[in-house]
Amino acid sequence: MKLAKLRRDTVFLLVLAVVILVGCGAIHHFFFRTEYAPGYTESAFLAVQIGDSRERVIELLGEPLRVHEWDTIGETLIYSRSPTGKHFRLRTISINSEGYVRQVHRIFWFD
Repeated sequence: MKLAKLRRDTVFLLVLAVVILVGCGAIHHFFFRTEYAPGYTESAFLAVQIGDSRERVIELLGEPLRVHEWDTIGETLIYSRSPTGKHFRLRTISINSEGYVRQVHRIFWFD
């Protein structure tokens, strides 16, 4: 009897864990809708290092969706955006005025 209850409790906990994980994945997928630049992959983005040249970034990721130029500090290459104007996975790379990566931004943007 105790063994049957233990099995039932174990099965219940496993099913509950699966439901929670699937639910979180669905929420994450639909809550953070993101459009990426053509050629963008997460693995290539993770390969970008501080100090890499702008050319190396383009070689890894392709052309960004947009480039924001700053007066004196360089530019920001924007590789993602929200198709809905809401929450999304922000992926940008800041390039200094000498043409090298100074910051890599990989965050969730909440709007």
